[in-house]
Order: sequence, then structure tokens, then C-alpha cells
Amino acid sequence: MQKKQIKLLSILVILLAISLAVVSYFGVFVSSTYTLDSVSMRTQGIGQDMVDLFFVVPLLLISLILTSKNNYKGILLLAGTLFYILYSFIIYALGVHFNQMFLLYCSTLGLSLFSFIVKLKVKTLQFHCSYFSFYKCFSFVVWIIIAEVLIQ
Repeated sequence: MQKKQIKLLSILVILLAISLAVVSYFGVFVSSTYTLDSVSMRTQGIGQDMVDLFFVVPLLLISLILTSKNNYKGILLLAGTLFYILYSFIIYALGVHFNQMFLLYCSTLGLSLFSFIVKLKVKTLQFHCSYFSFYKCFSFVVWIIIAEVLIQ
């Protein structure tokens, strides 16, 4: 990974971690955040914020450190964590009633989207079957197809 790309990704992810921590803190510890939502939505929002604050923010920072060291597991963890945050904040920005945190929801959504795009553009390690043995890669694809068939 080029130093310029790592620097851009690091800045975006650190800003995302700060934004996510602030949003989650307000969701968990400020009672007026979800007052307009139903009891069910309020409970889900607080639970989601707890997960984000205590698990996702540390995972995001740890995976960034591992990615900067070109660690394969860190690269996959960072991509997965960024996608999780992107998915979650699409729901926050579009599904939660308008409240005082709306602009932070939108900024977190934007930061996660841009971080995910930069992460996809950065070629850190070639993710293809040569990293694994052919048999492991082929069996993984077969199991994914079987799982999809069984789910439907």
C-alpha cells in the first residue's frame, strides 16, 4: 500500500472512529436522543449504540493498525467493519426520527462510505485464490453456494 493511500485511509478511519464514538455516546448516555422513536426503536438504538461504542470503535482502530502493517486479517477486518458501519448508518440516517444527532448521523455515513471506497481502491494484498490453496478457495465457494440454497 502506498504511504499516501495509507495516510488518507488512516485520517478517514480516525475521523470515523471519533464521529462514531460521539454518536454512540449520545445514543447511550443522553436520554433525549431517541425520545421521538417508539419504545422498540429506542431500545434497538440504544443497544446498537452500545455495540458501536464498546466493540466497533475499538475493532475499527485495531483493524486500522493491522491494515497499516499490511496484515491480511486486519485488511479483511477493516473492510468488514467499514461495511458494517456503512450499513448501520444508512438505517440511522434514513430510519431514525429526526433528532439533534441527524447531522452527525449523516457525517458518519459519509465518512464510512468514503472510507469504504478508499479501502476498496487500495490494493493492499491481492485477495484471490493464490493466497489460499486452490482446494480451500474452491471449497469455500461451494459452501457459500450451498448456504445460499439452504437459506432460500
